[in-house]
Amino acid sequence: MFKVASETAARHTLKLIAFDRPASGLTTPNPNPTLQARIHDAAALVAALKLNRFALLGVSGGGPYASVMAAQGGDRISALALVSPVGPLNDSAVMPHLAKRYRRFFLGLPDWPRSLRFGSQVSRHLYLAAPALNHRITAMALPASDRAIVGKAFVRASMIEMMREALRQGADCGADDLTIYSQPWTADLSQIKAASILWHGLADTIVPPVSGLTLGARIPGCDIREIPNAGHFWVYDNIDTVLGTLAELIRRAQR
Repeated sequence: MFKVASETAARHTLKLIAFDRPASGLTTPNPNPTLQARIHDAAALVAALKLNRFALLGVSGGGPYASVMAAQGGDRISALALVSPVGPLNDSAVMPHLAKRYRRFFLGLPDWPRSLRFGSQVSRHLYLAAPALNHRITAMALPASDRAIVGKAFVRASMIEMMREALRQGADCGADDLTIYSQPWTADLSQIKAASILWHGLADTIVPPVSGLTLGARIPGCDIREIPNAGHFWVYDNIDTVLGTLAELIRRAQR
């Protein structure tokens, strides 16, 4: 996923450190699928790399992890950027505004863990058998703005490679993520001290915008940018905007 951003990051003098979540890619599984357990893993990596101060970028399902880590990182976090992030779904301010399909997917499926994992494994086999076909089928269900983006050759290649890596060991990573997203957040987002910015397309059909915008509203001083007519994959066309803005936030924090 981050290969397409590496050159842009270098132009903005940023170094991207991207790691696979447990049971994804080459990362070993973690039998405790909780948000805090994922933060513990990320903190261990930060300690191993001896990073004293760093920025966080959370895209889509990475949003919860980046946000909670920022809340717990205090002054060590120089900036926080969120793009189409999954926000607090099991939340009284969000649930009444979720369409039924979102409630069934994000909040209903985790109540049936065996069915969730069986369905995830079936979906994995179907995807790996014909990734290009599955990509085209998925694109058909997206809004026009997203279809135009995922139809580009470099985006298609990026997404297929990303999915193959995510499914390398099986489908547990995705099932674990969904379980985590269905749980209430206990972190105090008001503790985030870093300058923060959030982009969310209002035509996003993957992550309900209300969850991402609610997340941004709970981060002190967060610059929330609602993007009319943009879908979930807006970031592919706007990598320079996102990383350039993040780099500027970091520079301001260093002054």
